[in-house]
Formats: sequence, C-alpha cells, structure tokens
Amino acid sequence: MSAILSPPANAPEARFEPLTLFRLDDVLDVECSAYSHPWTRGNFTDAMASGYQVQLLMAGDQLLGYFVAMMGVDEVHLLNITVAPAFQKQGWARVLLDALALWARGRGAQWLWLEVRVSNERALHVYQTHGFRRVGERKRYYPAPAGQREDAVVMSRPVCAFTSRRASAPCCKRWVSPAGHPQKRRCQRPPPWPMPCAPSRLRPHPPRPRRLWSYPMPAPNRHRVPHGNVQSPRAPPRPSSRRCRRAATHLR
Repeated sequence: MSAILSPPANAPEARFEPLTLFRLDDVLDVECSAYSHPWTRGNFTDAMASGYQVQLLMAGDQLLGYFVAMMGVDEVHLLNITVAPAFQKQGWARVLLDALALWARGRGAQWLWLEVRVSNERALHVYQTHGFRRVGERKRYYPAPAGQREDAVVMSRPVCAFTSRRASAPCCKRWVSPAGHPQKRRCQRPPPWPMPCAPSRLRPHPPRPRRLWSYPMPAPNRHRVPHGNVQSPRAPPRPSSRRCRRAATHLR
C-alpha cells in the first residue's frame, strides 16, 4: 500500500509506506513514548513475518503514526494504531483510519474490529465519531500497573460506512438506452450509517408475475377400448341423444 493523502490544515504532506527493519527503531521509540505497556520488537517482527498490514504514516523523515491490521475471511482486525505524542490532536488518527478502511475495502473485507482499553476515553471518542459501535467486552484483556488486568471494549463497524456524506448521498445520472430514449439510473452507492450494508428493503425485488385467470380443465374420462386393457387418453364425445347414450353404455 502506497498512497499520498491530504493532511490536516497547516500540516506537511504525508505519505504511507510499509514497515521495514530500517524504520523499526523509530516505531519502537514512538511506541514506548505513547503507551505504558508497549509492543516489543518481537511483536512487530512477528507481525511482519506473518504478513500483517503494517503501514507507517510519514511526513518527510518524521514518523507521524502507524497501524497494524490482520486480515481474516471477510473482516479486518485492527491490532495497533498509534499517533506520535507530538502529533496527537491534529487529525492524524482520522487519516490512519481512512487508510485502513481503504485497504480493507480493496481486500474485500466487510467489517472492521478492534479492542480498546476501558479507561482510554479519548480513543473511545475517536472511534465512536468514526462510526464504531460497542459490541462487547473482553475481561482482563490488557495488562495494567501493579500486576493487574484491565478490561477491553470490543468495537466494530462495516467497511462500506467509511464514506463521506457527499459520496453516500444518492444521485441520478441520465443515460441513453439502446432504443435511443433518455432514462434515469440511480448510482449504486453504499447507504450511510447507521443503515446496514445491504438492507432487505433496499434490495431489488423481481417483479410480480401477472395473474392469468385459467379455468380448471376436467379430468379426461378414460375408457376401455373393446380389444385389450389399453387406456385411451382421449375421452369419447358426450352423447347428445338417448340412442347415443345407449351406444356409449354398450361400449363400457
């Protein structure tokens, strides 16, 4: 993944690049300055060896932040997202989350998952403003001071919800049918949050078939032919006189 994103106002131009061993020392410095229980060098090297998505947000030679994500079957699990303390509260967390959603959408993921400490209220606010919702808790998930453990809040949101209001609003475009008549066609865009990704009421339903009034056909009156037990699929004509009725009775 290599992209150049528009940074916040009054900020240098930023870019993304994958984590390499050359930048690992800078990542460890930011990790140790941002957390009381940081990741170790082995955690980052294992993530790189396992093929996880580890992207660095750079501005020149300055490390602004990074994220580590793991791809599942149809979901992405955010393992670590960090903004350098010197660049926090400047909107770089939004840039990291948008880049994560862009990568997840390119891989065909449907959901994003993450865990956050219960006591990290600022991170909870950032995730909630980006549409993440609480779905559960993990008891004693994070290490805490004095040998204690801290609970984690599990949050998730659909990948298709990472769209701006302008992009998610429906619009119409005119096009010309093969017959030459101008028609309107609605753009196929994902619905905005909190609407689900594919609500049943928005799915196109096939048209109902027209009801054709048909009268029930009488069952064929099979009769026995004189020579053999073969059933004839065609019924004899209905007798219209007494003589014909006697003839039909004689044949039976």
